Amino acid sequence: MHIMAAGSLRGALTAILARYSGNKIPPVTCDFGPAGLLRQKIESGVKCDLFLSADRAHPEALLRNKTAFRVEPFIANYLGITTTTELAEQYPDWQQLLCAPDLIIGTSTPVDDPCGDYVVQFYSELSKVDPELAENIRNRTRYLVGGKKFPGDPGGANGVSVVDSLSSGRYIYWLPALSEKNVTTSRARDNRYSGSR
Repeated sequence: MHIMAAGSLRGALTAILARYSGNKIPPVTCDFGPAGLLRQKIESGVKCDLFLSADRAHPEALLRNKTAFRVEPFIANYLGITTTTELAEQYPDWQQLLCAPDLIIGTSTPVDDPCGDYVVQFYSELSKVDPELAENIRNRTRYLVGGKKFPGDPGGANGVSVVDSLSSGRYIYWLPALSEKNVTTSRARDNRYSGSR
């Protein structure tokens, strides 16, 4: 069995598979990465028995083009802001942090990685309430991971190294799930994971 899964599921899925690996189950291989890029691999014919996406759009696209035969939600996640402990103490809530004019905001690449899509949706919702702030933070946002030019997955080593490299500067980073000793994560938005077979 071959599973393609969103990078932010790496830790959980690896632990689950390790627990059952000695129970006479068939061998399972995994490919982790940005859900949009994994969907493109599946569409191009790469073998996949189970696709665990970080959003519903990618599995539903596979369902529409008859590459998948069923889509089911299986877990929820939150869009979080990850930053240094120093910045978290300086700006005690996520709204204050986003308003800090000298901070650069990093995220995944929209379309290729659902985390980037969540950020775009969040900015769109924010623009209805505070268009000036939404435009300001949009202008300070950089796409750092999860795209064709940077194919690392945000939940794996590449995402951690991006956060580590930013932790000495004035940066924040949108991320679905990450806990490191020198960063603080706060939830800003709820999203649901979907799987397809």
